Amino acid sequence: MPPTNLREVVRGFHTRVIRDSVRPLHSTSDKLLPGLETLGTLRLAYEELCRLRGGVGRLPPRPNTLRARIGARLVSVVQRMLFWYTPQILRFHSAATLAMEATCMTFEKQMEVLQQLVGEIDELRLELRVRTGSPGPPPAGAECRPVRDPPLDAFEFEFRSKLRGSAGIFQANLQSHLETILSIAPGPPEGPWVDLGCGAGEWCRLVGDTGREICGVEPNTRAAGDCRRAGIDVEQRDCLEFLRCAPDYSIAVISSFHELERHGFPYVFESIRQAARILKPGGFLIIEATNPANVLASSERFWQDPANSRLLPDATIEALLCHFGFRVVSRRELNNSRIEDRFPLAELDVVKKLNHHFYGAGDYALIAKSFLPPAPAGQSRS
Repeated sequence: MPPTNLREVVRGFHTRVIRDSVRPLHSTSDKLLPGLETLGTLRLAYEELCRLRGGVGRLPPRPNTLRARIGARLVSVVQRMLFWYTPQILRFHSAATLAMEATCMTFEKQMEVLQQLVGEIDELRLELRVRTGSPGPPPAGAECRPVRDPPLDAFEFEFRSKLRGSAGIFQANLQSHLETILSIAPGPPEGPWVDLGCGAGEWCRLVGDTGREICGVEPNTRAAGDCRRAGIDVEQRDCLEFLRCAPDYSIAVISSFHELERHGFPYVFESIRQAARILKPGGFLIIEATNPANVLASSERFWQDPANSRLLPDATIEALLCHFGFRVVSRRELNNSRIEDRFPLAELDVVKKLNHHFYGAGDYALIAKSFLPPAPAGQSRS
């Protein structure tokens, strides 16, 4: 049996600790705090040290062979000769282990505090996105619409009613939106609902039938008049103006069905920012718009409405929602064409793509939930 070099053994242990400690840690928190990787390395080194400590003073495994029995007897003799040295190694390992354990615990506590601070900083950054520039004059392109022209409003309202298509499908989509919101746990907070660009008030009637308080906001004079005659609570004013004047944390659910696409992007940006400000924590924002991915809907039907201004891709709206602290909880494709209207040979990949872009969803709906934390007591978002 070759003689054992204690330095080589210690050097080998040290090499293994270093090699194991640099293994990558697959954690999403590493991107948040680089110090977590150092903490993981220290924890691995501590575990390796604990494992090695248990082997000090123990004999190696002894196979049932003559050579092994002779080797074990020699090792036992050497161990009795060095009995005075083994306890010192044990004490050294114990002291090193305790020191590293204390270091790990201290480091972990510091990292917990840092993670909490990073979370609070993220919340403050999100709060600043909502509060920056509010109140104040609207940004360029986000100005409220001028004084309404009643004859033009009447034409737009009647023509839009014809473009809408089947009333049954439209009502079924609204009913599905309501069921989706009420099925999400936890549900919407207590408080009033608001429908921006309420039109003829179909959504207001549907929500009102459930016993909830809802108010419509409609800049069109003809549509607002019809809502009043139908007994629907409605304010005739610009939607962004309404959002700007509403107090913080005052609304439970805000809906916008094909309203935002009638304005430029600065108006859309400001509207979603104000919605984030006035929604209660856990409140919902519903946005329905024309699907730009559908060639027929985006190139023909969309522009038939003279009030429409620009298409709003769902990816753009979702990114804007996330920017202001919303989380999309439901994505829906609406108003697909009939199967018999689609191209034949649908099993071919190229035909599938053509059917998707020509006869796929004509509209989309995003239902987002507000996760913006409430401001401290005595402070306001505005």
